[in-house]
Formats: sequence, structure tokens, C-alpha cells
Amino acid sequence: PVIFISALGKSELKVKALEAGGIDYITKPINPPEVLARINTHLTTSRLQQKLDKQAKDLVVEIEERKKLENTLRQYEKIVSASDEFLAILDRKYVYQVVNKPYLSMFGKKRHEIVDHSAAELAGEAWFHSDVKKRFDKCLTGKIVKFQTWFEFPNKGRRFMSVTYYPSVEDNGEITGVIVNGIDI
Repeated sequence: PVIFISALGKSELKVKALEAGGIDYITKPINPPEVLARINTHLTTSRLQQKLDKQAKDLVVEIEERKKLENTLRQYEKIVSASDEFLAILDRKYVYQVVNKPYLSMFGKKRHEIVDHSAAELAGEAWFHSDVKKRFDKCLTGKIVKFQTWFEFPNKGRRFMSVTYYPSVEDNGEITGVIVNGIDI
């Protein structure tokens, strides 16, 4: 930061000094405590501005990285939705987090009618508790669960399905849910 000190106190000189890039203009006679206070204030302001500039640059980089990740995520969504297999992820409370288009089609529902709803709501309480829950619970212990059975789908009728439940495992090893992979055989 540049601070001008002058014996001349004319307003037009102060304006020229500030327009030239100065951050302050002090006229003589100098009051040392005031000058020190101004210098400290300007140094603090300069440090804060530098910190803010760095944070702004970091934020721009983060936004660019997020845009790339979002684009990658959209590409993965296209891949998953292009599959004939029906795929879903449910959390540890048996609530749907993600489903692909074939899954929606099989049940004849829209995304908002499945996502954030429980498996019991979709499958029916009785069937969920007599069959689905025990397989999910086994999967939540870290085991892959495979089975074949008949399913009655509202939109597709009776189908013989091959189903695999995979544990949804985070980077830290925590099992956060179940990945469902179903194939109409």
C-alpha cells in the first residue's frame, strides 16, 4: 500500500494522489500515533484483501472441479439408464436414493414416486418383511446376496428375475446401503 505524506493539503493534490493508486494522504504536521494507526489499518486491509483474493481464486477452481464432476456424473447416469438391467441404491433404512429408468419403467412410476420412499412402500409391507428385508439385512453385513424369483410388477406383470444385492461401501469401508441389480430373465 502507498501512503502519501505532504505538507500540501490542497484537495486537488489529494485526489491526484489517490487516483494514482495511493490508499491514503496524510498532511503535515504528522501525528505519529495517527500515522501508525493508519498504517496498521491499511496493512490489515491489504492482508485481508490478499486473503479474499486467494479464497476467490480457490473458489473458482472448486467450481470448475465441481462442474467437471457433475458432467462426469451425468455421463454415468446415461450409462446406467441405457442398461436393460434395473438398478437402484437404497440406504440403511431401506429408503430409495437413486433408481435408473428401467427400474422406473418396471414399476410404472416416476422418479419422485420411488426416490425418498421406502422399499416397504414400493413392495408392500407384508412382502418386504417376509422376504426383502432379510436379504437386505444380510447384504448390509457386507455379503453379496443373489437370488432368482418371480416378481409381480404393476407395469410389466409377472416376471422371473435374477436379482443381486451388493453392499454400497464408502471409501472408509462403511456400508451405507444396498445396490440392487435386477435382470428380467
